[in-house]
Amino acid sequence: MKILVAISGGPKSLVTAWLLKKQGFQVRGIHFDLSGPEKHSEKLADKLLELERKLGLQIQRVPAREEWLRVGKLDLEAADTNGARFSPKAVFHNKVLFPHLLEAARQFKSDRIAGGYAVTLQEDPSAGLTRVVQGAGSDLDAILLLAGFGQSELSKMMLPVGSIPASMLEKLAQEVAPEEITREFEIDWNRMANDPDLVPSTRSRGLYKVMTDTRELLGESPVHLFETGGVWKHPLHPERTYRIKAMFRAESVVEVTEDPDASYQELHLEEAYWFVRPDPGMREIRTGLLFQGAERPFPVRLIQYEGNRLKVVFEEPVKVSGISLEKGQGVVWVENQEILGGARILVMK
Repeated sequence: MKILVAISGGPKSLVTAWLLKKQGFQVRGIHFDLSGPEKHSEKLADKLLELERKLGLQIQRVPAREEWLRVGKLDLEAADTNGARFSPKAVFHNKVLFPHLLEAARQFKSDRIAGGYAVTLQEDPSAGLTRVVQGAGSDLDAILLLAGFGQSELSKMMLPVGSIPASMLEKLAQEVAPEEITREFEIDWNRMANDPDLVPSTRSRGLYKVMTDTRELLGESPVHLFETGGVWKHPLHPERTYRIKAMFRAESVVEVTEDPDASYQELHLEEAYWFVRPDPGMREIRTGLLFQGAERPFPVRLIQYEGNRLKVVFEEPVKVSGISLEKGQGVVWVENQEILGGARILVMK
């Protein structure tokens, strides 16, 4: 079986390639390079050659920065216009890496594609499904990178590191991917979100001053934190929550009043997708909602109300001070460790 492995250069993707090679598969690597021309140094090329020798496979380098900047600028502009969170990692994977990876797999006639994503995929022959399941190494960030994938894409994937306990993965990574190699390929996605080649100089206008009704200045925050809900959390003191009273767009000012008991009762979601279920129609579904920072899924009711938009009703109000939510943030719904689908937050109430 021929397998094309997306090699970021990080320990998980290198362990993935090593494991598949050890299992006897025909493995070919592909690396999507986001660095600029000034960083295409001999040192980086030498590291790729070192990885090829260490893993015993060919790795193709694909320059991707130009396309990433083109796609990223469009998504950043849309996020700012809609008042949503911009996630460079998700945009890169969903709109640059995965489309090229699927096309490369067709060109190389690869049977499967693989990457270092800490997700567990389980084949269910009786149902003809590939299920996305939280395993030993699963994390929500990796699951959200599969947003919108259908069964045809999932059935082509192999993600072996999702089932490896963290301690064992760390031990394998030290053997397969020493730090002197992997640090050459590290991507700081927070820094990427502020890349001067990506972010226009006018973006600072998206910051609003937050003031109390007595005109006490509390700080500044992106405008999307105010357009989608009735509450605001102090960035330096997240335990302090405020109710939004008014917005003065001409002055870029938001007026708030402290509300320690503020809570969310429902969310509205958009861009909903399902890994294993057909469109639910208007049926109400009871499930668990999981998002970044949540230690466990929250019991909720899902109700479809318009196309791929859903309403989430929490079974019990959730205190704002205990969680962190933003418009554009990805969430998934879970049943017995299986990820059924997901969406992005549109409105918080």
